[in-house]
Amino acid sequence: MKEEIITLFKHYGIVKKGEFILSSSKKSNIYVDLRSALSIPELYLKIIEESKSIIEKIYFDAIAGIPTGGLAWASFFAFYFKKPLLYVRKDAKEYGLKKEIEGSIREKSKVLIIDDVCTTGNNILFACQKLRNNNYSVDEAFVIVDRNEGGREVLKENSIRLHYLFTLEEIIKILDKNNC
Repeated sequence: MKEEIITLFKHYGIVKKGEFILSSSKKSNIYVDLRSALSIPELYLKIIEESKSIIEKIYFDAIAGIPTGGLAWASFFAFYFKKPLLYVRKDAKEYGLKKEIEGSIREKSKVLIIDDVCTTGNNILFACQKLRNNNYSVDEAFVIVDRNEGGREVLKENSIRLHYLFTLEEIIKILDKNNC
């Protein structure tokens, strides 16, 4: 199924080659646009199906999504696993309740962070720190793609284990194998 998903990545332009600036400010000649995958039900479902077998092996009480790429994935997994969903804001709202975390679960709950892609690990680490500061237990994260650019090591240094569906190298290898 993984090879089929990667072939669909190429077919739908999810994996793009060119010159890109990533959210980490790093330059890359490959961009993985998983936000586009959300609008392709066939692909979205295949990614979800393949990811479930990884996530179901992790113990957690709730799921936290990272804006914006991770939130749609986190929402579906929270629904599927019948777990509460938290949404970690980049900045606390300056109006209303001024929350930096949306959703409400009991303190000390074990939270799984979900994002779409991991490059440096900084977005996951940022969310983890906010969750830990609010008395949640966080030591696991899941992404669809780990770019293998140091994020996993940064997270490990902060006691967070990164689970992933694909590495960027795996995607490139399968695309090259299939002449895509």
